[in-house]
Formats: sequence, C-alpha cells, structure tokens
Amino acid sequence: MRYRILILILFLLSSSYLESQALYLPQWGYSSSYPQAPDLFAEEAILLDWDTQTVLYEKNADFPAVPASLTKLITFFLAYRAQKEGKLVTEKYYRVPVQADASLQASGSSLMFLSSGQKVRLEDLFKGLLVSSGNDAAMALAILISGSETSFVQDMNTLAQMRGYQHMVFFDSSGLSERNRATAREWVDFSAYLLRRWPEIVGKYFSLQDFSYPIGNSQHPTITQRNRNPLLGIYEGADGIKTGHTEEAGYTFIASAQRSGRRLIAVLLMIQGSSRQEGCTRRKHDAQELLDWGFDSFSVGRFEFPIVRQGIAGGHLKTIELCYGMQRQYTLPKTYWKDLSFQILHERKILWAPVYKNQKTAIASIMYKNMHIVDVSLIAAEPAKVSMFKYGFHAVLSLLGWRPEIYLASNKILITP
Repeated sequence: MRYRILILILFLLSSSYLESQALYLPQWGYSSSYPQAPDLFAEEAILLDWDTQTVLYEKNADFPAVPASLTKLITFFLAYRAQKEGKLVTEKYYRVPVQADASLQASGSSLMFLSSGQKVRLEDLFKGLLVSSGNDAAMALAILISGSETSFVQDMNTLAQMRGYQHMVFFDSSGLSERNRATAREWVDFSAYLLRRWPEIVGKYFSLQDFSYPIGNSQHPTITQRNRNPLLGIYEGADGIKTGHTEEAGYTFIASAQRSGRRLIAVLLMIQGSSRQEGCTRRKHDAQELLDWGFDSFSVGRFEFPIVRQGIAGGHLKTIELCYGMQRQYTLPKTYWKDLSFQILHERKILWAPVYKNQKTAIASIMYKNMHIVDVSLIAAEPAKVSMFKYGFHAVLSLLGWRPEIYLASNKILITP
C-alpha cells in the first residue's frame, strides 16, 4: 500500500504526467469561411496538426467509445517506459508466461503466436504488440511488468488519470474488453504525447510493414504478418500508428502521416461495416480523406509583425519599443493567410512609468476579415524610469483627455511559411 502511494506521489511530481491541455477546434473553425470537411463513416473523429497542436476537425470527439486494440498503445507506453527506466532490457530473452500462450487467448484474438515457456525478446514483444496486434503479446508484457494483468490494468488507469482523461478507462491490456472506453479527443492527445516523448518509436515499430516470428526456431514455424495499418506503403507520408476492431467498437484507427516536416494525426472511432471488407474499406477511406483535407486545406506559418512603439506617461523616455512575447508557428486555412491583419489592444488606458523590461503592456489581436484568430502578447523590450517632472505634467494632461500614442508602421502581418 505504501509503495503504491509513493508511486502516485512520484507521478504527481513528475512533469511528464502533468494533466494534459485539452485540444479543441478553435472558434474560427466554426465560421462559414472554414474549409469544407469530407463526409466520414466514422461516428467519432478528430484531426490534429501535431506540430502546432491545432485541432483542424472534430466530430463527436467527447463521446466515450470502445477503442478495441487502440488500447495496446497504453500497454506499449507502460512497457516502453519500463524499458527506458531499465526495468526491462530490449535484447534480453524473457520466458512467456502461461497466461500469454496463444492457445489460451479468446476466440478471434489477433496473435503473435506465443507459446508458454518459450523465450522471447522484449523487442519482439513490442513488434508483436504493435504490428501483429497480438493479444498474447499484451498479456505477456502486462505480466512481465506488473506480475499480473489485474495489477497492470490498475497502472493503465493511473496513467489515464494522471493525464487528466476523464472518460478513459480500461479493464484489460489488449482491448478485447467491451467495457474499455475513451474519447477521440483523449486518443489524439495521448498519441501526440506518445510520439513527442519518444519520436524514435515511429521508425522502430509503427511504420514497420510486417513482422515475422519466430526466426530460426525449429520447434515453431515462422509466421509473417502484415501491419494492419492500411495506409503504410500506399499513402504518402503514412507512418503509424494503430488500428482496432471488435463487434462493439466497430473499426477504429489512429492514423499518422508526415509531409514536408508536418505531421497530422487522425483518430477515427465507431466505423461500422456489414462485412470485414466493408469495414476495412471505410476505415481506409476515412483516414485518406481526412488526412488529404488536412494537408491540402491548411498550411503552417509564422507571423512577422511590424515594429511597434508605445507612448509612456511619466517616463524618462517618450516611447518604448515593444516586442512580441509568443513567436511560434500557427496552422491556418490556406485562404486565411493573405488577408490577416491585427489591432493593438491596450492592457490599460495609460501606460505609466516605471515600465520594466519584459512587462506585458498590450495585446496584438490577429484578425481574418474582422474574425478573431488569436491574441499575441506585446511586452516591453526596454525599461522606462520615472521622470518626476513628466509624471506631474502628464497627470494634468490626462485629466484633460490626453493619452500616449502607439506607433506602428502598418497593421498588416508578413507571413513566413
């Protein structure tokens, strides 16, 4: 009991497990000028620009749904973290526990075909989990890490809670349970977090097109299985990350693709099909359509503002230069960029000295045809000391309606793609 309390405290103190920031479609995403999204078979979906953390599309993204084998992403996270922490060794061989024997898994399970007592590398378990989507691999990892699947599931739910996911809950390590639940928004946040924390896993596991196991074992024939991701090797830039299917969940898919250094992540849940072929076809269709729309309709750029100088009341300087406190990239519809402008919103009616360097003094509100896009803070690039003579003089003028001016060359924004 004390051990679990200590683990919980360490989770809370670790910055890696701080509650995630909810990702929502911006308000301008509901305007009539926003690009028309494709029709999807998925009942729940979301599309994220991974680099700028901008949601481009969402559909019923907060309804809990059965995830099927998407659950294995949580299992992988805990297993890969254990390996990173030195609790497990990638190239070491581990004996397959009885409970992970392929013959003991539920009927219809996807498998990497483990046998009880067989020795298997951790690396192969990772590939069997993510490429072959093996329920036996999930069971083996759960027992290796936590001693039992029951204990491992508790760790899975602790992770979900630490990430702030209110709907995500698990009852097994493989995703076979129909009681597992999570929302599309939670899955896209977790997928983005997973790839950001360990970017090397894309090339090592998620982008593998097939996996053969075992190799060089005369007692067990080698079985080669294709990755169930329908976009790998077909869709430009596709490199991950996981599919799933059960009767209750329908067909599920988290798809990732990267083009010109820009990554999009799409989550598709509750895709129905009257047959396996129809379900798989619809899943592939939705992923391609949504990713195409994201790449074709949006672009990433950086705002370059004109120099701004703000008048000071009661200071030894007449004006000070302002700089922009948040210079980062943004994802916007391609049609928006050429018509962006901004206006200065003052933090207060009069900026009185003293003013300190890096003090927030105003806001640049970025607009697209009078529609608000985002606010960027303006901060003082230099300090301004108090001048007692000017302070008194300006105090009298302010009573008569005087206000210091703000000077800028233009209200147009330059764009750096």
